[in-house]
Amino acid sequence: MADQLTINAALARHSHLLNGTWQSAGEFNQRVCYDLRDSYSLIRKTGGTRCSGPGTDVDCDKVIDKNTHEVFDTVVSAGSSSNKPGWSSVGVHHDLTLVEPVPYDSNPPPPPPNPCQYKQHDIDVLKANAIETNTQLRNINAVLSSLALNNQEKYEELKLMVDDLTNFIALLKAQLIEPGMEIDASARIIGHIGGTAKLIVPESNKIFYTGE
Repeated sequence: MADQLTINAALARHSHLLNGTWQSAGEFNQRVCYDLRDSYSLIRKTGGTRCSGPGTDVDCDKVIDKNTHEVFDTVVSAGSSSNKPGWSSVGVHHDLTLVEPVPYDSNPPPPPPNPCQYKQHDIDVLKANAIETNTQLRNINAVLSSLALNNQEKYEELKLMVDDLTNFIALLKAQLIEPGMEIDASARIIGHIGGTAKLIVPESNKIFYTGE
């Protein structure tokens, strides 16, 4: 029979798997059982809540002592958001079918990239697009200047459209700024993002996200 220190180590080793679902409890339970395979087995289950196991369905959160047939819960509040590792006896049962656990993948997939990495990538793309767009805007302004010589009213109308486009680009960039970061602004703007983020444009013509 495994000692309590060995049991606690197995429970702690796989606790990160528990996420409030029965599936996560099942994976956790089977990994714990495999680590303790010299003393414990999984329990075959054909009805009610059960999880996929080695060749058959098994109990999602219980293991059984091979020698004494004492059954232990390995998850407290399995299937709920308050689930956590546990080890409590639920009695001796001699009428259960034992299922041997199988090895699990000891090399889990790498954690997902930091969301900030995606955000930085988006900022880089937006910067490149802004540079290209600013060049196009300068060309448009040159055309507008020529147009102003002949049709001042049309010039004013188109100039407002260009200003709106410039402001939209700056706001789009500002939505991707992390606190403490700064990027070149394509226009001077003071506004709010999502009703909470305050944008300030100082004399350096940089946009800062204050997080206020």
